[in-house]
Amino acid sequence: MKKNLPPESLVLSQYPDLPLFADCVPAMSDTFFLTLKTKIGSWNPAPVVEALNKRRIPLVVTSENINSEEPNRFFPREVEKAIKNNYRLSLDYFDIYFYQPAQRAGSHFCDCPCF
Repeated sequence: MKKNLPPESLVLSQYPDLPLFADCVPAMSDTFFLTLKTKIGSWNPAPVVEALNKRRIPLVVTSENINSEEPNRFFPREVEKAIKNNYRLSLDYFDIYFYQPAQRAGSHFCDCPCF
């Protein structure tokens, strides 16, 4: 896992203070609240999903394993699906899961501008 993300990198984390301590920009401000807003139709996660599908977010952090059978409570289903399809687990640290963009088939590098 890359230890020093460039300043102002997007980070998707259920922990709202983590991106701030890492001098990064949160991709979603409050993942749980926005998940609830998505369920009632008052927030559209499409920009975050698009960024994940293009692998433009260099780090995703959650307390729940995205690859488990249980749905993730902290991300809307569309966001969870984009993470599953485009990211790989890079570190499991005391049940905190860190994901980074997966490499595209036939490519040595992901599309993320910071790697």
